[in-house]
Formats: sequence, structure tokens, C-alpha cells
Amino acid sequence: MFLLAALLIAQAPAQRPPPTSEKVFITQPQGWIVGDKRKTKRETRTRFIPGNQAIATWRDLISVTTHKRPGSLSAAGHLEKMAARMTKTCRDGQATKPELVSINGYTGAMMVSECHALRKVAGTGELLIVLSVRGKSRLYTFSRGWRMPTWKRGTAPMPPAEVERWTRWLLQTVVCDSTNPLHPCPGER
Repeated sequence: MFLLAALLIAQAPAQRPPPTSEKVFITQPQGWIVGDKRKTKRETRTRFIPGNQAIATWRDLISVTTHKRPGSLSAAGHLEKMAARMTKTCRDGQATKPELVSINGYTGAMMVSECHALRKVAGTGELLIVLSVRGKSRLYTFSRGWRMPTWKRGTAPMPPAEVERWTRWLLQTVVCDSTNPLHPCPGER
């Protein structure tokens, strides 16, 4: 495994958000590869999949997104908006209430979202563990997702130990600021 230093973007302030000294470090699981990248004025997203899967038909997914202009939106507020949007993509879903966490001194929030039946992919459900972290000028979202055959509400589509293992993995994510000792980057502590 190795660390990915990602999502540092120095841009002209006239049309884009100001540069940031924040960095993201996330451990890329062994055997996982970059599935795709997307960069817009509002966000940068990188998705990872196991090397034996394709991004169009993924069963396992890790997504890392930097929201460049979050305004005053909190990490928990972002997750609440995500849960509300789920009704557009999911016929039968639910999400846990965001739970506040601290990531390297930044305020974050986590939730689990279950979509028992996706609207666009017949016979498929989706389980997501999502971590959102509010940085100084950016909002960061990290998720671990699984797609699997639909399941009934109230039944566990994934062994709890597997969900707990990936929750611990997400909580190892580091959002840091190389100019702020309150949010030190790895190697600066």
C-alpha cells in the first residue's frame, strides 16, 4: 500500500477558487487502481476500483472528491444533502444520521447509506460508507461503496465486520494543511 497525495490544485483566483495549502492522504488498497478522474470548476473526483473490475460495472468502489466551493456547508450538512438526493437514484433506501468525527483536527461526519434497489441498474442495490471533512476552504468526501443484488430492508447485505473494517480504513484518511500546525501533514508531526 502507498499514500496518495492528491487534490492540491493551484489555480488563478479570478475564475477559480484560491489555491489551498491543504492536502489529502489516503491509503490505496493493494490491487486497486484509478478507475476514472473528473475535474470541473466545482469539484475534482477520483474513483478507485479493484484491478479486476471496470468502472462502468463496478462492484467495489472508493471515491475521493474535493468540493472547491462549498460555501458555508458543513460536513454533516453535506451528508444530509447526499441522503436527500438518494431518492432520485434509489427506489428504496435509507441513510444513518451523520455522526460527527474529528480528522486531524478538522470537523468531519460519517454516515452509511443503503439503497436496496437502484433505479437505473435493475436488480442491484448499493451500500455506501461516506466520510465528509470540512477543511479551511474545501469540503472533502470519501466513500467506500459496494454494488450487489437487491436485498430486503432490515437485512444486512454485508457482514458487519466488513463494514467496520472499511469504516476504520476511511477514518485513517488525513486532511492536512502544510501551513497550519493544528492540522499537520504526515511527516510534519
